Amino acid sequence: MASSRLRRLAPWALAGLAVAGGAALAAHHFTLSYGQPVDVTFRAGEPAGTSETDLMLGKADYALQYCCATSTRLVADPADARRMVREFRVAPSEPLVKGNHRAELRLRPNALGQEVWYRVSAFIPQDWVSSPRHSIIFQWHGSRDVLLLEPGKYPPLDIGIEGDHWTIHKSWDDRIATPPGGAVQGISEIGQAPLTKGSWQCWTISALWSSTAQGRLRLWLGDRIVSDDKGPNAHRDYLGPYLKAGIYESSWHYDGADPKVSERHVLIGPIQVRYGPDPFGIIGHRADPSCR
Repeated sequence: MASSRLRRLAPWALAGLAVAGGAALAAHHFTLSYGQPVDVTFRAGEPAGTSETDLMLGKADYALQYCCATSTRLVADPADARRMVREFRVAPSEPLVKGNHRAELRLRPNALGQEVWYRVSAFIPQDWVSSPRHSIIFQWHGSRDVLLLEPGKYPPLDIGIEGDHWTIHKSWDDRIATPPGGAVQGISEIGQAPLTKGSWQCWTISALWSSTAQGRLRLWLGDRIVSDDKGPNAHRDYLGPYLKAGIYESSWHYDGADPKVSERHVLIGPIQVRYGPDPFGIIGHRADPSCR
C-alpha cells in the first residue's frame, strides 16, 4: 500500500523538484549580484538589449520594451547638452506592448530579503497635460513565477503621476502562487509629492524587499523624505522585483485614454543601483541629492 502511494506521488514530487530547480537556476543567472553596483549612463554605444534573454546572457545592463521607431531614443539633456538621456514616448493609437501601452527600459531583478538602493530621475516636460489617470514613470515589477503559471500582477512598487503630483503605490502577496486573475493580497498608496514640470526631479529609494512584515520602503524626492513604509512590499516569487523606467499607461487599454492626452513623453536620466548603508549619503545629507 505504501509503495503504491509513493509511486503515485513520485511524478508530482519530480515535477516539483524540476520547477524548484529551474527557478533556482534562473534566479542564479538572472538576478543582479548583491554588492555589485549598476550604472546606466545612456552614453552613445552603451549596450541596450531588446529581450530578457539579452539580460540573462549579460549582453546588456538593461533591455528596452517599446512598439515603434518613435518610442525611444537618446537625446541631449535639456539642462546640460554634454550629457545624454533617454526619451520615451507613447500614444493611445499605437500598438500594445506586452498587453498595454508602454515604452520602458528594464533592469535585471534583485533578490528578496536584500536592502537595495536606487537613484533615478525624470524630466517631465512643460507640455505634460494633467490628468486624473495614473501614469507610471518608475515601477518595480514583480518577477512572476511562470513555472507555477502565475499571471501578471500589480507591481510591488510604482512612482507615477496623477494630476499635478507624484503618487506612490506598493503591493504585496505572500501566497506561494497568485491565483488566476492576478489579484494580489494588498495594494496601498504610501506617499505623494509635488510634480515639477520642465526640470529634473531626483528620486532615491531604499527597498528591503519582502512579502512579509520584514519589508521596508524609504523614498526621497531630492533631499525630502516622502515615505517611510514598513511592512510587506513584494510578492512571494523566486526572483525579486526589477526596476523599469519610462512610461506605462495601463488605463488606456482598459478605460481608454484621457481625451485631452494625444501623447505622453518623458526623459529619464542615468540610473544607479547600490548596496550597503546609505550609499548615496541621503540620510546624513552628505551628498548632492539632485542626481546631477
